[in-house]
Amino acid sequence: MNPRLAATYVLYDVIVTGRSLSLTLNEQLANIDNPADKGLCQEIIYGTLRHYASLQQSLRPWLKKPIPAKNKALEIILCTALYQLIVLKLPNYAVINESVAIVKPIGFAWAGGFINAVLRAASRSKQLALKSNKDHDHPPWLATCIKAAYPKHAEAIFAANHHPARVMLRVRPPLSRDDYLQQLHAQNIAAEAHIDNKDAIVLNQSVNIATLPGFADGQVTVQDANAQLATNLLAVKPAMRVLDACAAPGGKTAHIFDKDHDLQIIAVDESAERVATMQNTLTRLQVQAEVKTAKLENLADWYDGAAFDRILLDAPCSATGVIRKHPDILFHRRAAD
Repeated sequence: MNPRLAATYVLYDVIVTGRSLSLTLNEQLANIDNPADKGLCQEIIYGTLRHYASLQQSLRPWLKKPIPAKNKALEIILCTALYQLIVLKLPNYAVINESVAIVKPIGFAWAGGFINAVLRAASRSKQLALKSNKDHDHPPWLATCIKAAYPKHAEAIFAANHHPARVMLRVRPPLSRDDYLQQLHAQNIAAEAHIDNKDAIVLNQSVNIATLPGFADGQVTVQDANAQLATNLLAVKPAMRVLDACAAPGGKTAHIFDKDHDLQIIAVDESAERVATMQNTLTRLQVQAEVKTAKLENLADWYDGAAFDRILLDAPCSATGVIRKHPDILFHRRAAD
């Protein structure tokens, strides 16, 4: 699939439909074969989400009137094009031609001339730039909260939220971290050992995770170093019965299993979509766990009455501390949350 078309589908899902970025992104990336195209698709998506308000503001001078809500997909295409022109500095002709080409597959064949005219005018202007806004591309309510709670550090927080987070890996036993680092370096992949976590590796470059050595057969998995520490605190022992509540997408469930295979693990999550993703992860990692799709409070749907020796509860929260990794939070979180 055309990476720009895939990016448009993902952004529409996130911004308009309200779907999780990770879920819709994985669906679309599965339709792209070329690793470079996968990388471009992800860069366009993440960059556009991080700077959407600024891109909207940068777009306004080239529009005679606002784009109606029913044509939101056209605004998304234009914003992704501006991101490519302003930030990625891709060739004008390529960005414009590709942007015009994707309007037909999404049902807006009539809009090709409109997209072409807007982008040609913008690309020729010396005034084309990413317009800053007072809320730093955050929802106004969230920007206000951050400024009130951290008046001395608000600017640094805004900047950090827009800075891409480095991907972290967990090396699974019996493979050692040092041995896996050697595999990465042999393929000229820049990576280093995490300073505080003996199993964690930090990737220092953008890569297609699926092509990492040993990823497909479960030797390594993506997991933040802090998330790895949470599992260590459980101190599980053989034959224990362990509950992973709010378990999706399954990283902690797999980590619990790796601590000791002689465990009875029950993993519960209420989202059917996220559970499906978790099942795929656990299958790839060959993890044995009893997976339940249910709300935790609805005990009759998943609980058999037997006691647990350990419970790991990674409870839902505002998630505003992980915006740099999940920029869709900027669109989905509400002040009432």
